[in-house]
Amino acid sequence: MAKREAWMGSGVLVRWRKEGGFGFIKPSDGNGDLFCHVSQLRQVEGSIKEGDRVRYTVTQDGLSGKRMAGNVVLDFSRRSRRSSDSRSSRSKKRRSKSRRRRRSSSGSASKKDKKSKEKEVKEAKADEKEKDKHKEKDKEKDKEKKEKKEKKKKDKEEKEKEEKEEKEEKKKDKEKSKKDKEKKHKEKHRERSRSRD
Repeated sequence: MAKREAWMGSGVLVRWRKEGGFGFIKPSDGNGDLFCHVSQLRQVEGSIKEGDRVRYTVTQDGLSGKRMAGNVVLDFSRRSRRSSDSRSSRSKKRRSKSRRRRRSSSGSASKKDKKSKEKEVKEAKADEKEKDKHKEKDKEKDKEKKEKKEKKKKDKEEKEKEEKEEKEEKKKDKEKSKKDKEKKHKEKHRERSRSRD
């Protein structure tokens, strides 16, 4: 049987042999490693693992007379500090990650904005080119229309001129024929008057 001493100690479970059901604790005060048997664990075996901080009472083995650890429990005060430290480090990591994400998202957003602006500029240029093409086509159409109109006008003028010339010629012919008739008539009249004489 192990005799219990009245003071508490703390340390780290440095080794544990599951097969034999024992291990060793390295005290935080720097003394030699303490033997620890599975029977002295307050929690179930496996709840305390190598590297865990523990609290214990220093007892003496009744058979060998050597000092050993008894009433071994997890050192929650140290653990809570560790957990709080780990929590703070985790929160810091999360913050840094979120910042990185924000930066990356802002960077990606700015890249997207840049790309969208470039796309808009390209589209605007393409639209301008299309408009210019349409304008040129419209100009060509207007030019063709104007040329057709002028040609039509010239043709009309030429036709009118030809018609006028024809009219004048007809008028001249008519006058000539009239004169010829008058001349013939006069000649006939003369001949008649001579024959009477």
